[in-house]
Amino acid sequence: MHNNTLEYQSDNYEPFNRAVKAEIARQNQLTDALRSQVALNQSLFWLRWAGIFALLIISISFALWLLKAKPSSSYTQQSPVSSTIDVKKTANVIQQNSQQSSAAIKTKFTVFETMTTDTGKQVVTGRVYTPENLETPSWQYCYLSIEMDTDSAVNSKADSDTLMRTLANKNDEKIDTITKDPLLIELSNIYCRFI
Repeated sequence: MHNNTLEYQSDNYEPFNRAVKAEIARQNQLTDALRSQVALNQSLFWLRWAGIFALLIISISFALWLLKAKPSSSYTQQSPVSSTIDVKKTANVIQQNSQQSSAAIKTKFTVFETMTTDTGKQVVTGRVYTPENLETPSWQYCYLSIEMDTDSAVNSKADSDTLMRTLANKNDEKIDTITKDPLLIELSNIYCRFI
């Protein structure tokens, strides 16, 4: 008799199968993540276009509104007479009230009047009143309000490092022009509201 031996080999593929399944699951997750990223990118694309379209409609509507609603200029130049009457009326009311009440004005105060020039600058006239005389100011001054930019022709002068440039003063009946610049002298003649 023959001694027949049967040989066989047993292989365990379970670890290999688990590795293949894990790789398949990882690839599925990557595919799902990629699909959601593509969907997000498409949503953002359409959202951007919707925003651009809405901004375009708003811009066109605003432009049409500006064309239809032409604002009228409400600027009127004030005369020195009207401001003088207002100050005198106010001073009279204060004086009448101070005579009737025990709390009279006991300190000097300043009344400011601002005029805007044709170029948009502001000329301010200050009138200083004392408690003894509320009808006429004891001292008046006028200055040009200056923006502190380096490109301004007025600001390039050595004495204009503050926010105001004094144009003229008035004490008693005498007006003293402080500035030597002919353009600023013309501004003071037109816009300073001395009374």
